[in-house]
Amino acid sequence: MRAIRACLVLLVAVASPATAADSLTALQTGAACAVLPASALPRNSVRIVGAQDVVQRHMYARGDLVVIGAGTNRGLQRDQRYYLRRGPVRTYGRSGPRGAATTGWLRIVSANEATAIGQVEFACDGISPGDSLAPFADPILPPGAERADRDGQPAFAAAGRVLFGADERTSGAARDFLLVSFGAAGGIQPGAQLAIYREINGGPLVAVGEAVVTAVHPDASIVRVTLARDAVFSGDLVVPRRP
Repeated sequence: MRAIRACLVLLVAVASPATAADSLTALQTGAACAVLPASALPRNSVRIVGAQDVVQRHMYARGDLVVIGAGTNRGLQRDQRYYLRRGPVRTYGRSGPRGAATTGWLRIVSANEATAIGQVEFACDGISPGDSLAPFADPILPPGAERADRDGQPAFAAAGRVLFGADERTSGAARDFLLVSFGAAGGIQPGAQLAIYREINGGPLVAVGEAVVTAVHPDASIVRVTLARDAVFSGDLVVPRRP
């Protein structure tokens, strides 16, 4: 409550020019909202603590003003933009790698030493108290991220596995962004083309679809499914295509 009362004295200018969301393509927006490995969450992060509203709410959408529990003392300045992140997702009974979500992004519209107010520019999902701020940058996608490319031979010795999609969902489809098991240590690079296969009852591998790597983290990579003949499931093989 102390942080919220402090923010009430800030003079907030809510009229703004075109937002970051307005300048992004649909594909860039999908990439900005894509699933992340939990390791990508900011540490010692600044978080949303409430809304600047007369009614107490626990979910915010585009255009809403939210109160942030830090200000110029943590480097927040007017007109800065930040992603809003949440995680790790809590899927009960599940072990192994965990996922994180980008719930949207905002622009700082006012700040004093201890608190700031941000205006939500885009919501990928419901934004709520506790979501943390991470520096914003327009997603940079590799060439060919919008289409399947089946040139090159599958390198099965370098295969990884599909982990999950948004909210740790265990299935995905064409145009979805998924997390896969290989990261920077495996030498994978953004733009790498992948073939997706499934092992069925110990028999021959079945081709399921194609994907392209859009971002690489130390312990996992984000891929966009560019072609799917069936649903893509957690555990499916993802195999780099090599010349």
